[in-house]
Amino acid sequence: YSEEYYKMDTYYRLYHLSFAKSLMVPYPLLDDLFKKVTKKVEGLYKNWFLGELGNNWSDVVAEDLEKYGYVMEIPKQTDFYKSKVAGNDNRVVVTISDALRYEVAVTLAEQLKREKRAKVDVKNCQSIFPTVTKYGMAALLPHHDLSVEYKNNTIVVKADDKPTDAGYRDGVLKRANAASVALQYKSLLTKTSNELSEIAKNTDVVYVYHDRIDDMGHTDEMRIFPACEDAISELKNMVGIAVNYFNATR
Repeated sequence: YSEEYYKMDTYYRLYHLSFAKSLMVPYPLLDDLFKKVTKKVEGLYKNWFLGELGNNWSDVVAEDLEKYGYVMEIPKQTDFYKSKVAGNDNRVVVTISDALRYEVAVTLAEQLKREKRAKVDVKNCQSIFPTVTKYGMAALLPHHDLSVEYKNNTIVVKADDKPTDAGYRDGVLKRANAASVALQYKSLLTKTSNELSEIAKNTDVVYVYHDRIDDMGHTDEMRIFPACEDAISELKNMVGIAVNYFNATR
Protein backbone atom coordinates (compact mmCIF):
# COMPACT_ATOMS: atom_id res chain seq x y z
CA TYR A 1 0.00 0.00 0.00
CA SER A 2 2.69 2.50 0.97
CA GLU A 3 4.44 2.09 -2.38
CA GLU A 4 1.64 1.64 -4.93
CA TYR A 5 -1.91 1.14 -3.71
CA TYR A 6 -2.12 4.52 -1.96
CA LYS A 7 -2.20 6.09 -5.43
CA MET A 8 -5.75 4.80 -5.89
CA ASP A 9 -6.81 6.86 -2.87
CA THR A 10 -5.09 9.89 -4.39
CA TYR A 11 -6.87 9.44 -7.72
CA TYR A 12 -10.19 9.06 -5.91
CA ARG A 13 -9.65 12.28 -3.94
CA LEU A 14 -8.57 14.27 -7.00
CA TYR A 15 -11.51 12.95 -9.01
CA HIS A 16 -13.99 14.14 -6.40
CA LEU A 17 -12.33 17.53 -6.20
CA SER A 18 -12.82 17.96 -9.93
CA PHE A 19 -16.35 16.56 -9.89
CA ALA A 20 -17.35 19.00 -7.14
CA LYS A 21 -16.07 21.88 -9.25
CA SER A 22 -18.13 20.68 -12.22
CA LEU A 23 -21.28 20.83 -10.09
CA MET A 24 -20.67 24.52 -9.46
CA VAL A 25 -20.73 25.28 -13.21
CA PRO A 26 -23.28 22.83 -14.66
CA TYR A 27 -23.18 22.19 -18.39
CA PRO A 28 -26.34 20.39 -19.59
CA LEU A 29 -24.65 18.40 -22.36
CA LEU A 30 -22.12 16.89 -19.96
CA ASP A 31 -23.83 17.04 -16.58
CA ASP A 32 -25.49 13.60 -16.74
CA LEU A 33 -22.36 12.04 -18.21
CA PHE A 34 -20.25 13.32 -15.31
CA LYS A 35 -22.74 11.86 -12.84
CA LYS A 36 -22.74 8.49 -14.61
CA VAL A 37 -18.95 8.44 -14.51
CA THR A 38 -19.06 9.28 -10.82
CA LYS A 39 -21.31 6.28 -10.13
CA LYS A 40 -18.81 4.12 -11.98
CA VAL A 41 -15.93 5.58 -9.94
CA GLU A 42 -17.81 4.95 -6.69
CA GLY A 43 -18.48 1.37 -7.67
CA LEU A 44 -14.84 0.70 -8.55
CA TYR A 45 -13.51 2.37 -5.43
CA LYS A 46 -15.91 1.13 -2.76
CA ASN A 47 -16.98 -2.24 -4.10
CA TRP A 48 -13.74 -3.35 -5.74
CA PHE A 49 -10.69 -1.48 -4.44
CA LEU A 50 -11.59 -1.14 -0.77
CA GLY A 51 -13.01 -4.65 -0.63
CA GLU A 52 -9.99 -6.29 -2.22
CA LEU A 53 -7.57 -4.15 -0.22
CA GLY A 54 -9.28 -5.14 3.03
CA ASN A 55 -9.31 -8.82 2.11
CA ASN A 56 -5.65 -8.84 1.12
CA TRP A 57 -4.64 -7.00 4.28
CA SER A 58 -6.61 -9.43 6.45
CA ASP A 59 -4.94 -12.39 4.75
CA VAL A 60 -1.44 -10.93 5.15
CA VAL A 61 -1.73 -10.01 8.84
CA ALA A 62 -3.93 -12.83 10.13
CA GLU A 63 -1.09 -15.06 11.35
CA ASP A 64 0.78 -12.27 13.15
CA LEU A 65 -2.38 -10.97 14.79
CA GLU A 66 -3.26 -14.43 16.01
CA LYS A 67 0.23 -15.04 17.44
CA TYR A 68 1.28 -11.64 18.71
CA GLY A 69 -1.69 -9.27 18.58
CA TYR A 70 0.16 -6.95 16.20
CA VAL A 71 1.96 -7.13 12.85
CA MET A 72 5.66 -7.94 12.98
CA GLU A 73 8.19 -5.77 11.12
CA ILE A 74 5.93 -2.70 10.95
CA PRO A 75 6.66 0.07 13.51
CA LYS A 76 3.91 0.59 16.08
CA GLN A 77 2.16 3.87 16.75
CA THR A 78 2.58 3.28 20.48
CA ASP A 79 6.38 3.52 20.03
CA PHE A 80 6.26 6.91 18.27
CA TYR A 81 7.45 9.11 21.13
CA LYS A 82 10.15 6.70 22.19
CA SER A 83 11.52 6.18 18.67
CA LYS A 84 10.99 9.60 17.05
CA VAL A 85 11.00 12.21 19.82
CA ALA A 86 12.79 11.11 22.98
CA GLY A 87 16.54 11.61 23.21
CA ASN A 88 16.95 14.07 20.33
CA ASP A 89 19.67 16.68 20.70
CA ASN A 90 17.74 19.29 18.70
CA ARG A 91 14.24 20.68 19.12
CA VAL A 92 11.53 18.44 17.69
CA VAL A 93 8.22 19.82 16.44
CA VAL A 94 5.49 17.21 16.04
CA THR A 95 2.36 18.23 14.11
CA ILE A 96 -0.48 15.76 14.53
CA SER A 97 -3.12 16.20 11.84
CA ASP A 98 -6.20 14.23 12.80
CA ALA A 99 -7.80 12.10 10.04
CA LEU A 100 -5.09 12.92 7.49
CA ARG A 101 -4.61 9.83 5.34
CA TYR A 102 -1.32 8.40 4.13
CA GLU A 103 -1.92 9.47 0.54
CA VAL A 104 -2.50 13.10 1.60
CA ALA A 105 0.77 12.95 3.54
CA VAL A 106 2.55 11.81 0.37
CA THR A 107 1.14 14.80 -1.52
CA LEU A 108 2.26 17.09 1.30
CA ALA A 109 5.74 15.58 1.24
CA GLU A 110 6.05 16.06 -2.52
CA GLN A 111 5.10 19.72 -2.22
CA LEU A 112 7.49 20.31 0.68
CA LYS A 113 10.35 18.78 -1.29
CA ARG A 114 9.55 20.92 -4.33
CA GLU A 115 8.75 24.21 -2.59
CA LYS A 116 10.99 24.15 0.50
CA ARG A 117 13.80 21.97 -0.85
CA ALA A 118 13.53 20.08 2.41
CA LYS A 119 14.53 16.53 3.16
CA VAL A 120 11.25 14.68 3.65
CA ASP A 121 10.77 11.02 4.48
CA VAL A 122 7.35 9.40 4.41
CA LYS A 123 7.07 6.42 6.72
CA ASN A 124 4.19 4.40 8.12
CA CYS A 125 3.28 2.61 11.31
CA GLN A 126 0.47 0.38 12.49
CA SER A 127 -2.10 2.23 14.51
CA ILE A 128 -3.41 1.27 17.90
CA PHE A 129 -6.78 -0.49 17.95
CA PRO A 130 -9.47 0.75 17.78
CA THR A 131 -8.40 3.32 15.21
CA VAL A 132 -10.28 6.31 16.60
CA THR A 133 -8.97 9.69 17.69
CA LYS A 134 -8.82 9.31 21.47
CA TYR A 135 -6.80 6.09 21.27
CA GLY A 136 -4.46 7.33 18.55
CA MET A 137 -3.77 10.63 20.34
CA ALA A 138 -2.90 8.75 23.52
CA ALA A 139 -0.58 6.38 21.64
CA LEU A 140 1.50 9.29 20.32
CA LEU A 141 2.17 10.67 23.80
CA PRO A 142 5.01 9.46 26.05
CA HIS A 143 3.95 6.49 28.15
CA HIS A 144 4.91 3.14 29.58
CA ASP A 145 1.36 1.81 29.73
CA LEU A 146 -1.96 2.76 28.16
CA SER A 147 -5.21 1.93 29.89
CA VAL A 148 -8.93 2.57 29.47
CA GLU A 149 -11.38 3.70 32.13
CA TYR A 150 -15.14 3.85 31.69
CA LYS A 151 -16.38 6.81 33.71
CA ASN A 152 -19.73 8.65 33.60
CA ASN A 153 -20.69 6.81 30.38
CA THR A 154 -17.46 8.04 28.75
CA ILE A 155 -14.32 6.15 27.76
CA VAL A 156 -11.16 7.79 29.12
CA VAL A 157 -7.84 6.66 27.64
CA LYS A 158 -4.96 7.07 30.08
CA ALA A 159 -1.18 7.18 29.73
CA ASP A 160 0.42 5.86 32.91
CA ASP A 161 -2.88 6.50 34.75
CA LYS A 162 -3.13 10.11 33.51
CA PRO A 163 -5.98 11.22 31.18
CA THR A 164 -4.94 12.02 27.61
CA ASP A 165 -7.83 14.22 26.50
CA ALA A 166 -6.87 17.55 24.91
CA GLY A 167 -6.60 19.49 28.17
CA TYR A 168 -4.22 16.96 29.74
CA ARG A 169 -1.73 16.39 26.91
CA ASP A 170 0.58 19.24 27.88
CA GLY A 171 0.96 17.73 31.33
CA VAL A 172 1.62 14.25 29.96
CA LEU A 173 4.36 15.64 27.72
CA LYS A 174 5.94 17.60 30.58
CA ARG A 175 6.10 14.47 32.75
CA ALA A 176 8.45 12.94 30.16
CA ASN A 177 10.34 16.17 29.43
CA ALA A 178 9.65 19.37 31.38
CA ALA A 179 10.76 21.43 28.36
CA SER A 180 7.68 20.40 26.35
CA VAL A 181 4.48 22.10 25.25
CA ALA A 182 1.23 21.06 23.57
CA LEU A 183 -0.53 23.62 21.35
CA GLN A 184 -3.41 23.94 18.92
CA TYR A 185 -2.54 25.02 15.38
CA LYS A 186 -5.42 27.51 15.36
CA SER A 187 -4.04 29.24 18.44
CA LEU A 188 -0.64 29.72 16.81
CA LEU A 189 -2.12 31.70 13.93
CA THR A 190 -3.13 34.60 16.17
CA LYS A 191 0.20 34.90 18.00
CA THR A 192 2.79 37.55 17.24
CA SER A 193 6.35 36.67 16.26
CA ASN A 194 7.52 37.59 19.76
CA GLU A 195 4.92 35.31 21.32
CA LEU A 196 5.95 32.45 19.05
CA SER A 197 9.62 32.96 19.86
CA GLU A 198 8.75 33.02 23.57
CA ILE A 199 6.98 29.67 23.25
CA ALA A 200 10.07 28.17 21.66
CA LYS A 201 12.42 29.50 24.31
CA ASN A 202 13.79 26.68 26.48
CA THR A 203 11.51 24.18 24.74
CA ASP A 204 12.78 20.85 23.41
CA VAL A 205 9.52 19.24 22.29
CA VAL A 206 6.54 21.00 20.68
CA TYR A 207 3.35 19.07 19.91
CA VAL A 208 0.93 20.92 17.61
CA TYR A 209 -2.59 19.54 17.09
CA HIS A 210 -4.22 20.21 13.72
CA ASP A 211 -7.85 19.26 13.11
CA ARG A 212 -8.88 20.65 9.71
CA ILE A 213 -9.95 17.34 8.12
CA ASP A 214 -11.41 15.81 11.27
CA ASP A 215 -13.48 18.92 12.00
CA MET A 216 -14.95 18.85 8.51
CA GLY A 217 -15.78 15.17 8.86
CA HIS A 218 -18.00 16.00 11.81
CA THR A 219 -19.77 18.93 10.14
CA ASP A 220 -19.90 18.50 6.35
CA GLU A 221 -18.63 15.31 4.75
CA MET A 222 -19.16 16.81 1.30
CA ARG A 223 -16.28 19.17 2.12
CA ILE A 224 -13.81 16.48 3.12
CA PHE A 225 -11.81 16.57 -0.11
CA PRO A 226 -11.41 20.38 -0.22
CA ALA A 227 -10.48 20.13 3.48
CA CYS A 228 -7.58 17.87 2.48
CA GLU A 229 -6.30 20.63 0.19
CA ASP A 230 -6.70 23.17 3.00
CA ALA A 231 -4.88 20.85 5.39
CA ILE A 232 -1.90 20.55 3.04
CA SER A 233 -1.62 24.36 2.84
CA GLU A 234 -1.92 24.73 6.60
CA LEU A 235 0.66 22.04 7.30
CA LYS A 236 3.12 23.71 4.94
CA ASN A 237 2.48 26.90 6.89
CA MET A 238 3.15 25.00 10.12
CA VAL A 239 6.51 23.89 8.73
CA GLY A 240 7.30 27.55 8.10
CA ILE A 241 6.35 28.45 11.69
CA ALA A 242 8.47 25.61 13.05
CA VAL A 243 11.52 26.67 11.07
CA ASN A 244 11.23 30.46 11.28
CA TYR A 245 9.96 30.91 14.83
CA PHE A 246 10.78 27.71 16.68
CA ASN A 247 14.21 27.29 15.02
CA ALA A 248 13.37 23.64 14.47
CA THR A 249 15.48 21.43 12.28
CA ARG A 250 13.24 18.37 12.62
